Amino acid sequence: MCALLSLLLVVAVLAGSCGRGSPSPPAPSAPGELPAGGTGAPEVPVPKRPCPLCGQPVPENLVHRRPFALMIDNAPQARPQAGLGEACLVYEVLAEGGITRFLAFYLHEDPPKAGPVRSVRPYFLDLVLPLDAVLGHAGASEQGFADLRALNVPHLDEIYGGGDAYWRVPPSERKPPHATYTSGELFRAAMKKHELEKEGPFPAPFPFRTGGKPAEQGKEAALLTVYYPGGWQGYRVSYAYDRDTGRWLRSINDDPHRDADGRVLWARNVVVHFVEMRRIPGDELLHMEAKMTGQGQAIVFSGGRYREGIWRKPARRSPAVYRDDRGEPLELEPGPTWVLVVPVGTRVEIK
Repeated sequence: MCALLSLLLVVAVLAGSCGRGSPSPPAPSAPGELPAGGTGAPEVPVPKRPCPLCGQPVPENLVHRRPFALMIDNAPQARPQAGLGEACLVYEVLAEGGITRFLAFYLHEDPPKAGPVRSVRPYFLDLVLPLDAVLGHAGASEQGFADLRALNVPHLDEIYGGGDAYWRVPPSERKPPHATYTSGELFRAAMKKHELEKEGPFPAPFPFRTGGKPAEQGKEAALLTVYYPGGWQGYRVSYAYDRDTGRWLRSINDDPHRDADGRVLWARNVVVHFVEMRRIPGDELLHMEAKMTGQGQAIVFSGGRYREGIWRKPARRSPAVYRDDRGEPLELEPGPTWVLVVPVGTRVEIK
């Protein structure tokens, strides 16, 4: 009898301990059968449409959001930047002193952190207006402020009236003026608060290839290097084509250009866009002026090839249209595009 009672106690303890441990995995479902606890309702695929800024298929509800654009610093003290890897479209243009700034456009992907955010110059507005984007910046040059008012550009200025769209990191992380940041979530909340959000559709800056059609025309290119003029430190940008991924990998002065997360920045397409540009005579702050309307030379790099052509932009609110020497549109592959706006005569090497 004692032996029998002992055996029953052991069985009871074992049963109790199984109940407190990890549950046994459920039996696998047969093909096409919903697992236990399922609702029985099939998943409805989310409709997708091409993003107007980069041509990639994205959820349709994201395509109708208003894009926003951020002025992002490129001084050596500002690197590595945050948020450039999430941009659909990036313009790189000289500011002053031979240092460039980025104008990064966002639509379907909101960066968790973006910056440092800096001030705007008037010729950057010629890039914002055609895409009906909300501009994010921290101040402006004197002419920049005048043009913001005259052209009624939708914008959030960290210094004057739009500070709720930004935060400043402590000096131990970045010293002013390289300390202003935002995020996609915060910026869009400020857009809504200031009644700047609206529903699209919105313009597309480029024609993109469809159906996975590869680049077939133009000359092959493995590396392009652009020597921005006017810098006392020497500033050159390179893009090396990686055939395995179809990406142009970006470098600055021969070093990979990485973001704040350590990722090498890359583009699916690179456009070199030549404009008439000069230093404003007598300006002690070395501000530049650029003629962004009219027409000029362009070189489009896409799919490991490049084609030369012409850009035309009749007015400040009009988009630049890129065509080859036969008048045909210069199509791009869907994906992030970087446009390097450079003064006429800038040295460009292609290998």
